[in-house]
Amino acid sequence: MVVVVLSKAEHLSGNVATARRICAMVPGSIHVGCCPSLLADTLALLREHQAHALIAIHALHGGSVAVASGLPFALVLGGTDVNEEGWVLDEQHTMAAAVARARTIVAFTPAMCAQAEQRWPAARGKVRIVPQAAPVIDRAALPQSPLSRLCPAADPAYTFVLPAGLRPVKDVLMLAKAFETLHASDARVRLVIAGPALDPVYAAHVASQCSSAVLLAGPLPLPECQALMANCAAVLNTSTSEGMSLALLEALSLGTVVIARCNPGNAALLTHGVTGFLFDTPNQFCDLARQLLDGTIDREAVGRAARAATQTAHAPAAEQHAYVSIVADLTTCSPAPAPAPA
Repeated sequence: MVVVVLSKAEHLSGNVATARRICAMVPGSIHVGCCPSLLADTLALLREHQAHALIAIHALHGGSVAVASGLPFALVLGGTDVNEEGWVLDEQHTMAAAVARARTIVAFTPAMCAQAEQRWPAARGKVRIVPQAAPVIDRAALPQSPLSRLCPAADPAYTFVLPAGLRPVKDVLMLAKAFETLHASDARVRLVIAGPALDPVYAAHVASQCSSAVLLAGPLPLPECQALMANCAAVLNTSTSEGMSLALLEALSLGTVVIARCNPGNAALLTHGVTGFLFDTPNQFCDLARQLLDGTIDREAVGRAARAATQTAHAPAAEQHAYVSIVADLTTCSPAPAPAPA
């Protein structure tokens, strides 16, 4: 049985990382990057791979292809699926059809499950809560942090890292003025934004706002990004909405302090003051940053608690068991793959 994991074709994105992780867990699975505007090409790839079933990531991008394929599929919801309201009517219909046709729907948190069932009544009774796994990262195997290359004057102990693909939902400039203020008081304090330009217009705007206090690193290979997160003051998240941030899970697994904007996805991941910190406003962030830098916050204790929590609540073995079970349900009654057109 061949199972294809579908995700939007975006290099160095969290969706692609999730798809590849699922492939590593499920024997006989293949990752295919999909683009709804190239539907015929993607369907041809599915026929070429003789797919029996699909795991589609995101109701819009992966879901549209899954519905068109006619194959049985599980749908993995993303944060934008359940949190964003700006979908046009055609997109709403596509997402609703994907939810209705999916045999199983995966949500990362109870909050995502509740939102999905409220938005799409057809989801009720089909949602399984499967937290994303925290990757096991060997610090000793990481390369040297790229920080000295990105900014030779930067001090890792005063550098905050914001890993995010550049698109509006990530709101990476939320703290730009806050860092200007912190940098004016202590020139060692900097923000480094690391991630690919997923929205060219927004990425250009971000680049135009950079300064000595706010640096744009661009996309980094995963080992370099992890090395950057392992050797910094804290890892940040400023998203207006999140499903479950894989970058934050990596930071928690590394034992690096996480400071994240308070939204349902981040609040489900962090216990404020224990495994990380949540903020609503730039002023609240500044207070937390100063406490971290002056030693008021015990970063070692927070790091230990974060690692322990991720090992328990985000164990790779539990995620693998869930997806193997989902695939077994999909393939038990799945039809044979459709023959290639003559």
